[in-house]
Amino acid sequence: MKKNVFFTFALIALMVAAMPLSAEGGRDETSGNKPKQQETPRVTEPLPETKFKYEQNKDGGITITGYLGGEEEDIRDFIIPAQIGGINVTQIGARAFYYRGARQRVYGQRGGSNGGNTDAIVTGGGKFENVTIPPTVVSIGREAFYNRAIKTLILPEGLQFIGEEAFRYNIITSIQYPANRSGIAANAFANAFAGSW
Repeated sequence: MKKNVFFTFALIALMVAAMPLSAEGGRDETSGNKPKQQETPRVTEPLPETKFKYEQNKDGGITITGYLGGEEEDIRDFIIPAQIGGINVTQIGARAFYYRGARQRVYGQRGGSNGGNTDAIVTGGGKFENVTIPPTVVSIGREAFYNRAIKTLILPEGLQFIGEEAFRYNIITSIQYPANRSGIAANAFANAFAGSW
């Protein structure tokens, strides 16, 4: 009897020792024996002021008119600064971040144009995966973020205007809108959501 108990404990100890460790140092509780992969930490700081083209507007604020990074540069966390040179950014100008390159969506094997699959792979560079607009911005111009492959979008509560096709041809799966949506052009989000084009 003592031999059986010892054998059972020894077998359990061997099984536990053979389990893979997770990236955090604990046991992997997922199915299979693959170790957990750590996700790259999200950036919470705005991009540097020097990355933007801008001009002072009539209300005394700043209008961002373009991005000085490369046209094909992919940015995971595109966070616009609330101020440039100590002055509030109040507007994103028309076509400020417009992407001129070609894009193609590649869907899974379910059939049809997208087969009901919203998990498309978007080809081409210049993707802004997660976009955060600061609370100082009250206006976003026409085609401002056209074709940027945006997945997550955070718009400020004080936003008063979004121009035509401002977010057209993106793949938005998560969005935070302001409560007042009266100043949003009817087609501001045309073909902007995952699976819509």
